[in-house]
Amino acid sequence: MQAPKTIGRAAITDERGFGVLLNAIDDYDGWPTIKAALQFLILTCVCPGEVRGATRQEFDLKKATWNIPAHRMKMRHSHSVPLSRQAVALIEDIWPLSEGGEPMFPSIRTRKKPLSENAFNVSLRRMGYSKDEVTAHGFRVTASTILNNRGYDPDVIEAVLAHQDSNVIRRAYTTCSTPRSLSSNEGSKTLLHRQSHLPQGRTSCVQSPELGPHLRRC
Repeated sequence: MQAPKTIGRAAITDERGFGVLLNAIDDYDGWPTIKAALQFLILTCVCPGEVRGATRQEFDLKKATWNIPAHRMKMRHSHSVPLSRQAVALIEDIWPLSEGGEPMFPSIRTRKKPLSENAFNVSLRRMGYSKDEVTAHGFRVTASTILNNRGYDPDVIEAVLAHQDSNVIRRAYTTCSTPRSLSSNEGSKTLLHRQSHLPQGRTSCVQSPELGPHLRRC
């Protein structure tokens, strides 16, 4: 049986362009939980559905960990996501917005339901990005490409992306064309912390009345 075709996702893969995108998200004046969820999606490198379906019970902020159960993962394996200090601060800021319901990122209409499947991409379109320029799922392509280009261990990057070891998947998620010398093997927690500092955008913490400071870029 022939393996299913792996399809790439529209994504921004240069750091300067990614910084512009992050600034656009920072300036987004839509629903606060959508803005926070987009930023959390970038900080954690997971799939959009895993962020939308996140529940309060999955987070252990004292241990800076997000534990996604197997039934919510595409590969049907549980996934423990180490949270950078920026990610922890973001969750702490939006925690009151999710009170009264299970979803960490509740919908506009009710706190008892998560954001809709199209919420992320609709917001990106409102920021002026077309479907051919960037998609929410493309954030993972961005992370994989930039981290690989910076010379991080590809196996650690694959672990962060919760991928099974597959060259086909790696090729789909990476658009860098030349191999780079690799740094020593680093854990997922260190890599996610460094990922949160990668973009070339604003240099100060972003603040908003609803969310407070959460995303720092150097």
